[in-house]
Amino acid sequence: MNIIAQMRILCVEDEPQARKQLELSLESFCKELYCAKDGQEALEILGANKLDVVITDLRMPRIDGLELLAKIKEQYKDIVVILVTAHSESEYLLKAIQLKADGYILKPLNLQELFSILIKNAGSKVLQNELSSKNSLLKVLRTIGGKRVQIIEHIFNNINENSEFIGTYDEITNTLNSSKPTVVNTFKALIEDGILERVKNGHYKLESELLN
Repeated sequence: MNIIAQMRILCVEDEPQARKQLELSLESFCKELYCAKDGQEALEILGANKLDVVITDLRMPRIDGLELLAKIKEQYKDIVVILVTAHSESEYLLKAIQLKADGYILKPLNLQELFSILIKNAGSKVLQNELSSKNSLLKVLRTIGGKRVQIIEHIFNNINENSEFIGTYDEITNTLNSSKPTVVNTFKALIEDGILERVKNGHYKLESELLN
């Protein structure tokens, strides 16, 4: 489930009980979760937040799922759209295929099936965005030069999928043939600048906003 933990998801469902089911199913697993009662509210959330995935019902008041899909594909091309559909909505499904929906899941929702669809359709895009953000930061750091940049590159190149770095000062000192005071001072600066958060000795977490 680690890739889902990196996803920022918007669920769009006009039926309160179904919306609550989606919320309870996903809130403990994804990075950020938003819920909207129709397409109009969804567009407002999209305009104010950076998202990876939209899971939307088809039949809704104001702006329905198909219109929402069309607007997302026009305005937010990197967002994956997964439609929640019933067997009786085949005519909507054909239109959704024409509008290039990324995935479909049938009602009633099965949590394991939903996770599989999220990983299959959105997993690669989330990883690509995360890697691109890290690489952009590293390009900036390389222009600075010096041993500190090598240490920072080492940290970023060894961040795990939970945005954590595991390693001691001595391990980095030996790996990079650097002085321990330089390693200690580099970590201290990263923590003071809000880039790293120290969880415990040898365990640090990368500030999530850095990957947005």
